[in-house]
Amino acid sequence: MLERAGASVLSGKKSAAGGQRPTDAPGVVVNCHHFSPMLIILGVEHPGFRSIKTKRRYPVAKAIHMMIRALDEGRSVAFYNKAFGLGIADRYDFDDFTLVYLRNAEADFEVELTINKDRGEPYDLGDGYGHIAFCVEDLDAEHARFKANGIVPRDIKELHHDGALMARFFFVEDPDGYKIEVLQQHGRYR
Repeated sequence: MLERAGASVLSGKKSAAGGQRPTDAPGVVVNCHHFSPMLIILGVEHPGFRSIKTKRRYPVAKAIHMMIRALDEGRSVAFYNKAFGLGIADRYDFDDFTLVYLRNAEADFEVELTINKDRGEPYDLGDGYGHIAFCVEDLDAEHARFKANGIVPRDIKELHHDGALMARFFFVEDPDGYKIEVLQQHGRYR
């Protein structure tokens, strides 16, 4: 389980002392360096946390991909390549649909594009999906690179918490309207 300054990461279970104690429910991640699933996938460490070696009672789940539906395979593959350097890792063609797995050398986590062959109209993204996030070393340079490559990023924003900078970021949308956050490597976002 994870500890920060001697306090267990919140799991929702109270210990006798009134603090939080780790859960022993299936699927809990142990021996990791951060509680953010996306950062765990990317192998990112946060300096304020340290891993605690514990005996695993259940198998550790590893997130491997996220799936989004794409209307135009070529446009989507080109966007993710140009914006984030993701290339085609695998492509599987079926009678009714095609699966395209995109990734880069930075991480094993993949973006899976599902292209339904009978689809002609854009997908309704609903109100449940938020965004996927990528972190970069130089946010200003990436923002300029996006613009130079014809990708239309929104303005760079800052988020402060208790008077301290928590995040610098901008958003962009892929060809199907999925929101993507691009964050400056800083603090918990590394």
